[in-house]
Amino acid sequence: MKNDVIKLCSSAYSKDSNGVLRETETISEFIMAEIKSAGANEWFEGGRNGLNPEYTFIINRIEYNNEETVIFNDVKYTVYRTYIKGDRIELHCEKRKGA
Repeated sequence: MKNDVIKLCSSAYSKDSNGVLRETETISEFIMAEIKSAGANEWFEGGRNGLNPEYTFIINRIEYNNEETVIFNDVKYTVYRTYIKGDRIELHCEKRKGA
């Protein structure tokens, strides 16, 4: 059941007139999502691999375009793994470092 709202965020990089690399973020409109906390197994396995799993966001597959960041409750999370289940996709995320 989709009962929460998230935003998806992608980044593009380009050089400005001075040759300095600049990041441009594109943030989606609101997307309805089912949200689950990371399970114990995922949390332990992620920790062994240097990750800090926190949430799994489940959305319609058609709404996902390989964005690297999910915004939920004004907090940014990095997508470290995806899993396709029919017409839905699971976005496994950790709290974004430096945010």
